[in-house]
Amino acid sequence: MASILRLLPGMLALALASAALPARGEPYTADHMLRSESFGAVRITPDERHVLFERRGPYESAERFDLGFLGSWSASEAWIAEPDAPERARPLLDEPDRRGVVLGAFSPSGRRMVVHRLTRERWETGVAELAAGEEVHWLGVGAEPPVKGETTIWRSDEELILVVRTDGDLPYEIGALARAMAQTERRRRITAGGGVAATVWGAGAFAEPRSPSAATTVLRVDLRTGERTILAEGQTQDIALSPDGRWLALLDRGPPVAVDPDVPLRPGDAPEERRLSILDLATGATWSACNGCDVASGLLSWSEDARLLVWARDPSRKPTAGRLLIVDPGERRVETGDLGRLLPEVGETRDASFETVRAAWMGDAPIILAREVEGGRADWRRLEADGPINLTRGLPEPPGPLEAVWSDGLIVVADGAAWAVDDQGRIGRLEAPDRVSSISTLTHWASPRLRLNTPPQRRWTVARAADGSLWRLDVNGSARRIARSAASVRAVAESLAVDRVVANGVETLRLLTPGHPPPTTDDAQPELCRRRLRRTPARDHARRPGGVRGKLAVRPEGRSAAGDARNHYSLSRRIGASPGEPGGVLRHGQRPTVGGTGLCGAHSRPAADRPGRSGRASHRADRRHARRGAGPIPQPRW
Repeated sequence: MASILRLLPGMLALALASAALPARGEPYTADHMLRSESFGAVRITPDERHVLFERRGPYESAERFDLGFLGSWSASEAWIAEPDAPERARPLLDEPDRRGVVLGAFSPSGRRMVVHRLTRERWETGVAELAAGEEVHWLGVGAEPPVKGETTIWRSDEELILVVRTDGDLPYEIGALARAMAQTERRRRITAGGGVAATVWGAGAFAEPRSPSAATTVLRVDLRTGERTILAEGQTQDIALSPDGRWLALLDRGPPVAVDPDVPLRPGDAPEERRLSILDLATGATWSACNGCDVASGLLSWSEDARLLVWARDPSRKPTAGRLLIVDPGERRVETGDLGRLLPEVGETRDASFETVRAAWMGDAPIILAREVEGGRADWRRLEADGPINLTRGLPEPPGPLEAVWSDGLIVVADGAAWAVDDQGRIGRLEAPDRVSSISTLTHWASPRLRLNTPPQRRWTVARAADGSLWRLDVNGSARRIARSAASVRAVAESLAVDRVVANGVETLRLLTPGHPPPTTDDAQPELCRRRLRRTPARDHARRPGGVRGKLAVRPEGRSAAGDARNHYSLSRRIGASPGEPGGVLRHGQRPTVGGTGLCGAHSRPAADRPGRSGRASHRADRRHARRGAGPIPQPRW
């Protein structure tokens, strides 16, 4: 039974059936979910001439099934479309390079793009020439996925810097599940024979001099000549390039630290120090800044004059204990930002154990989100020689994350409005037709640093109004409507956006441009409208940490009742309310909605994107959001 692929007039490219449709009266089963298709990341080129997106094939067509969620990448294809002719979307690459491809970063001009390919035994990075059609140059190495930090950086259109695994094996984040399965089988054999299988973590006097993780190599690739230069070898997790292209900051894994007996030890996120070094790409010299201090992940921010902002952790390793350091590699000087008695605000990501301060540059001065007393209000503050300046004290509510920043100002969203704030704390409300909320287009592919401490360098932002419309808000006072309504926004540019709609079991990407109403998808796949999803006896796997149960609890029957959240359950996976709890929110496979028309119509109303949602707190917020019947959660987080 094949998945259904629909082309609808006016769509960006195509619509994919969220599941292979069962025949009339046939129960919806796990087999149908495994035949589902979906869309992944969406990118708009800097010149807005092309839109690229990932089309994920059925999970059952993946190359292998022991790689967890990321194994679905082996069934992914990259597609490209022109906004002037979205109906002529086509695969970016030709056979045999098409399958298993996911999107990376654009070059500075946008004429090239990093792509990655996952096959059965190999992870490889390449460079696609967008102007040359289906041309791709595979590099023979694979950049590490940016789970802990950035690992792929364009120095220019002709030069690329990559962090690759030295042994050429699958990256840990992709191959960890398969390795764990193999180790588990070996340990079972040991214990079956009367032996003991144990994992030992040495710390203190028993600590190893370096992390036991795999070694990595930092490579510079000249795309004109093909020349490759090894810049550094170690266990690099994050890299950041200064705006002038001269200095490369590297954050490496350091030795293990003492384990807190009251905190669970997670093998995937073992407690280790982080070591900062800065490489001079002009001379090849390396400087170990701050005398081997332990630098927190999530903050490597360069100013326009090539100074680096980092957070040095206190030996207690509490997220708020430490020093904000300003590192000047040109002068080989390290200064400490004067926080006075301020307590930094800590941001969380999808990794519950990953916490870091929120800081950035505004011109030549650092800014940080901090509060005066424990439990007090957190505001953005500019650090000056005479002491911190509270920039957002005049806002009616505490500010959210930075929506945009420039040399003497920033934009934040608070109290249903977008605000422009200058470097002296003067505040102006951006013109908007209604209450607005911020949106995020970041996917699971985005690194924690990109999520928390890399605000866009621009004087405008895109926000969603209370009526579901999408607006570009500019500090010059102009407000331009991009679309009358938008569902889950996947990509935005200055004058267009792309959203994803799930209706009648069909997932659709739509191109949103000013003056053109989004096309409707209400007529898609009426077969599912003639069925009703009801709860059935479920196979309840053991309750997992975090209150998430895994159940198979779907059976289509009759006609769906609009607005009846109790009927809108499907194969639940990972985050969100479990099947059997009110307001089940689905992240993958068949995608019913809550509080709307479910599988028998498009979303009843767009869900409001909320700023800065990630990690444990966001998962709780997702569940509360669902129980209130507020519509589908726009951004899945795994």
